[in-house]
Amino acid sequence: MGKILLNAFNMGGIADSKYTGIKNSWARLIGYSIHETPGLLKVNQAMAKDSGIIVDEFCKVSVDCSNGIRYHFSVTSGKVWQEKAGTYTLVYTTAPTANGAGCLGALEYHGYLYWATEKYLHRISLATADGASAWTTNAVPNWKTFTNGNATYHPMAEANLVLYIGDGKDIADVDANDSAGTDLGIGSEVFSASALDIPIQYKVTCLQKMGTDLLVGTIISTSIAHCEIFRWNTYSESFSSSDTVYEPGINCFLATDNFVIV
Repeated sequence: MGKILLNAFNMGGIADSKYTGIKNSWARLIGYSIHETPGLLKVNQAMAKDSGIIVDEFCKVSVDCSNGIRYHFSVTSGKVWQEKAGTYTLVYTTAPTANGAGCLGALEYHGYLYWATEKYLHRISLATADGASAWTTNAVPNWKTFTNGNATYHPMAEANLVLYIGDGKDIADVDANDSAGTDLGIGSEVFSASALDIPIQYKVTCLQKMGTDLLVGTIISTSIAHCEIFRWNTYSESFSSSDTVYEPGINCFLATDNFVIV
């Protein structure tokens, strides 16, 4: 056999197919690390098995928190798992007063971990959120109530020191500051069920900070092939501008350096 020259193998990546690709690309590459050390073709390290209880439900939302723990929230039930140092533990089962128990959004804000079910916003102080007994003692279920109780989407994003939460045609918020911008202190956060409302036919699917503004992705219906992106400065009574997207709904925003990909 002739020689196979592996030249600039880290420059091409994976080819479009086994028949075509850019220069120095690979038709198939399994178990190799081509970018870890430029110029060296290395074997990927073997995966390590984590321990603890099996996560047996789809977790649509996971949050890496400042206490060093990652939390996973089931979208089908109220179960919450924590992942700490490679060990998974079922720490809590959310039991809302009414409506669905699946988690539709979660985020850390101002010393608390917030998570949303269909009708309610729940929270726990991250200073006391390690282990099942701590969650049982310190979790605050049904902390606040949403106006619309959207059954599919409750996206969250922090912008301008405020936590924003989508709820159907409304955006709720949790604010830890007074009108002068002074921090009220942990435990004094104020909830508003409707900091912004958009036209009634739209439902908020995703939120993303862009500079000092908030981008709001929406959907009307999966059978309607247009939706809207709204841009809001977070303090005016209405959104600043909007743009029609001819697709049945915005799925997410991806923040990159100086850009937001829709």
